[in-house]
Amino acid sequence: MLLHTDWCNFYKNNIAAAHEKIAECKKQILQAKRIRKNRQEYDNLAKIIQQHPDRHETLKQLEALGKELQHLSHIKESVEDKLELRRKQFHVLLSTIHELQQTLESKLFHSIHKNIVFLSLPPFYISASPSKFSLTQRYSEHLY
Repeated sequence: MLLHTDWCNFYKNNIAAAHEKIAECKKQILQAKRIRKNRQEYDNLAKIIQQHPDRHETLKQLEALGKELQHLSHIKESVEDKLELRRKQFHVLLSTIHELQQTLESKLFHSIHKNIVFLSLPPFYISASPSKFSLTQRYSEHLY
């Protein structure tokens, strides 16, 4: 009977060793799955990173964009200054036109008023003073 017990122990030991080996293989499989998953993530991240330029190139582009922005800011300031100058010039032009219009209206008013005074004088009016004679003469010249 010893033989049978020895065989039983032998098989039990082999079964226990097989279970240990299975458990160890399961751990190795899990570790291999984790490594594979990490590699896939790494590859995906590497693809994404490769789509973007490197730091040096990005800094060069950023510097170029900064210079362009500064240049455009100067242009904007220049255009705004020019616009402000044109507004002031336009204001001066409108003021001058308004003053000229008032001057013309005033001269026209005085001219019309003078003509009304001339026309209100009778045609036979003659004075001894030279200034009034000239007024009468002017009036009669306009009539004929």
